[in-house]
Amino acid sequence: MDEYISKKEAILAVTRDGCTANVVGVLYHLPTVEAAPKTEGEWASDRADYVCTCCGTRYRDDILFIQAGEMKLPNYCPDCGAKMAKLKEAAP
Repeated sequence: MDEYISKKEAILAVTRDGCTANVVGVLYHLPTVEAAPKTEGEWASDRADYVCTCCGTRYRDDILFIQAGEMKLPNYCPDCGAKMAKLKEAAP
C-alpha cells in the first residue's frame, strides 16, 4: 500500500539536514497526489433508514445487497467513501 507524505514537510526536513539544492529540486519536481484523510464510520439504523455516521446520508433498503444468501450493508459509504465498521442499532 502506498504511503503519502507532505512535499512541503519533506523539503523542510532535508533542508534542515543540510542537503544540497539538487536534492531539494528533485523533491520539488516530484509529482503529487491529492490524498484525503482516511475516514471510518458506522451504519446507524433508525428502523426506516440506514445512515452514514460520517456524512449523515440516509439510505433505504435499496443499499442492501445479498451475499451468501444474507442481506448485507456495503463496507463503504457510497456518498463520502468512509469505511464502515458495523451496524449500530437504534435504541428501542
